[in-house]
Amino acid sequence: MAGPAAHGWTPRDLTALIGDWTAVTGGRIPDNPHKPIGLLGAILAWYGRERLEARPAALEEAREAAERAAHAAHLAAQRAAHTEHARAREIGRRAVGGAGHTAARAAAAVAARRGAHKRTTAAAAEAATREAAVEAARGRPM
Repeated sequence: MAGPAAHGWTPRDLTALIGDWTAVTGGRIPDNPHKPIGLLGAILAWYGRERLEARPAALEEAREAAERAAHAAHLAAQRAAHTEHARAREIGRRAVGGAGHTAARAAAAVAARRGAHKRTTAAAAEAATREAAVEAARGRPM
């Protein structure tokens, strides 16, 4: 075990090595091996002393580190987008109470009242015309 420890192996590397050994050789690890250290020594001998620099779990750890970095970048982008949205929303809220918006609302209200007055006048004129026609048809002058 000194060789793998000298090359920075972790328990995860030993677990990956055992998984590789069982997959390649078709060997089976008993639940209660007779000599566990002997079995581990045989697995390490199968892996080879010259390959101890290549840790079995290194690629998996690198992939996980890349996933964590990508996730952290994604979270940072989300936070930046949220901050920008909150800033823009606050600017919009301040603009709603501003002088320009208030003047625009007042102009829209004047236009709405003018339109309502025109529609009311037109409807009253049409009603008067109809009433005059009805009275004329009945023979009563208005």
